[in-house]
Amino acid sequence: MVLTGAAPGYLAALIARTLTGVGSAGSNVPMMGLASAWFAKKWRGTATGLIVGGSGCALLVSGWLVPALTTDRGPDGWRIGWYVLGGLVVLIAIAALAVLRNRPEEKGLRPIGSKGIQLAVGALETTRGGWHLVFKSKPLWQLGGVYFLFGFSYIIYTTFFSAFLVKEASLSEQEAGQAFAVVGMLSIVSGFIWGTVSDRVGRRYGLSIVFVLQAAAIGLFVLASDSLGFFASAALFGLAAWSVPAIAAAACGDYVGAKLAPAALGFVTIMFGIGQAIGPYFAGLMKDATSSFEAAFLTASGASLIAAVASQTLAQPASVPRVEPALSTDVDH
Repeated sequence: MVLTGAAPGYLAALIARTLTGVGSAGSNVPMMGLASAWFAKKWRGTATGLIVGGSGCALLVSGWLVPALTTDRGPDGWRIGWYVLGGLVVLIAIAALAVLRNRPEEKGLRPIGSKGIQLAVGALETTRGGWHLVFKSKPLWQLGGVYFLFGFSYIIYTTFFSAFLVKEASLSEQEAGQAFAVVGMLSIVSGFIWGTVSDRVGRRYGLSIVFVLQAAAIGLFVLASDSLGFFASAALFGLAAWSVPAIAAAACGDYVGAKLAPAALGFVTIMFGIGQAIGPYFAGLMKDATSSFEAAFLTASGASLIAAVASQTLAQPASVPRVEPALSTDVDH
């Protein structure tokens, strides 16, 4: 991010942004994986949902901070924004090093919500071997397929949201921005809501419910004829879509246990990334062929419905009961 601010030209900026992408994925995957180590299965979805909510809060803060840093600071004002954001990341790294721990055992604790119960471990956690076993897990391949469909569908909606409203629905740029702000605000609580639901009804049903809501939101976006319909679509999408990463992260912990959860999440995130890369390209082709984004949005809605059905085929987490060894301090969080 600092190198982005210092970039003298396009190639340097491209390299810097590539490094930022690597860093973003490299921080997000283990961060979500920590929830599997620190929370028992019954609270894992709630925990990952709260983590996703933190990202939503950060988006709102950055939406205020960046303009405040760059406005009225001349042609190079944008560089100041990147310098400040890069500096904040350094502070976050220091705080993470000082505060975070890989496992509760390092603090003499048990996973949150585990006192008085037997802990289940993922099937792969009971098998000798390393992270490469993740690639041999059929349930993770299935989850990756569902995550691929999410990446494909959500990115079409978010990428062409404003363009569709302004150019095809004749809304002003201000109205389009307000509608997307609704998505951002509601995304803060969506992960917590549906992550908690998945803790109660299971990951399969949690994902299916969310994907049905997402399909309805995207379909409504095409069918709406006025601002009320577009804002309703944005609200429904914001309440649903951002919970998918939270539930997927929790499911990874359920399948493979805490030790391999980050590797499992990284694996399914590859398929998510492929879907995310294909989505905009496909939508662009549809736009060129039909002179409208409607067909692309309807395809994204259909992909969400397919994901809802596919979620029901996900295997129940295979686990082996295990009584955790006594620790120096048995604390129920």
